[in-house]
Amino acid sequence: MAVSSFMDKRVSSVLLIMLAVGACYSYWSLVHVPNNSNNNNNNSWRTEFESEHLSDVLFYNRLRKTGSETTSRTFEKLAKKLHYKLDWDWKAQNLPPAKYRFLNDTQYSSFTKRVLNDKRPVLFIKHMYFIDFNRFHSNSQPLYMNIIRDPIDRKISEYNYMRYRPDRPKHFKKEQHDMTMDQCITTNNAECTSVEESLILAPFFCGHDPVCRSNSSFALKLAKRNIERHFVVVGVMERMRDTFAALECTMPQFFAGLLKEYDILASNKKEKMNKTKHKTVPSPAVHAQYKQFLSMEYALHDWIVQRFDNQVNRLKGICKHLKWDS
Repeated sequence: MAVSSFMDKRVSSVLLIMLAVGACYSYWSLVHVPNNSNNNNNNSWRTEFESEHLSDVLFYNRLRKTGSETTSRTFEKLAKKLHYKLDWDWKAQNLPPAKYRFLNDTQYSSFTKRVLNDKRPVLFIKHMYFIDFNRFHSNSQPLYMNIIRDPIDRKISEYNYMRYRPDRPKHFKKEQHDMTMDQCITTNNAECTSVEESLILAPFFCGHDPVCRSNSSFALKLAKRNIERHFVVVGVMERMRDTFAALECTMPQFFAGLLKEYDILASNKKEKMNKTKHKTVPSPAVHAQYKQFLSMEYALHDWIVQRFDNQVNRLKGICKHLKWDS
């Protein structure tokens, strides 16, 4: 369905976004902590934020190839120490294959009910697009977090991981397996140009509405709105220490001691998972072409990085006991 046709039928959604602008400003100040705050304790603004969310339910709808496997294993160690449940066993959830993460209404309702009925406190981890829990359950929105990465670097990592990891199933035909990234990009192969494979950043924050698959400015606006309203931290893989420090500072109920675990992880090469030694990368010319194709991905990526910069600058004054990178 064309974006223009969709927007004609969804005028109410546009109006909703306009009405949310004022709320977004308040939420921005809340998440990032006002510059003129004299309060050296973050409990007050955290309590205010958590009053609109479930403080004992956290959803990490992790992006592929952003260090999420290693991050999740680190969270698993913390869960045992802090006595909360970490749930990433999804084998019996009746969900679509991991590659296709859009849920229909039945799956949407069933999944949100399952999350809300789980033992708390709980941290859910899943490669899944953003879910608005209030759609079926009022006043039941969990806290959210995520980590992003440069879009092309993320795709290069995934492209090679799917081909050269020894524990990956050999599901490519030889022609597809041997295809270079230059060939994949310049021939508009779906592996490099489809929403499910490459245009994934906006959907992971936009959600399950069909417009989120449109690679449009409208999808970008919805993604930003959801980040502002529901994501306590969206960190950056290239700045993992600051990301973990921000998580520990804002959500100690889940992440107290996270930086200590990070230091242990950084010193233990065996703990670094899903590393792919073989790399095929696009040529400089094709890299530039691909970046232009991914312009909407980069628009959201750069906006998130700026948001993260602002957040870290404010949190440093609150959690001075943590060792920040920058």
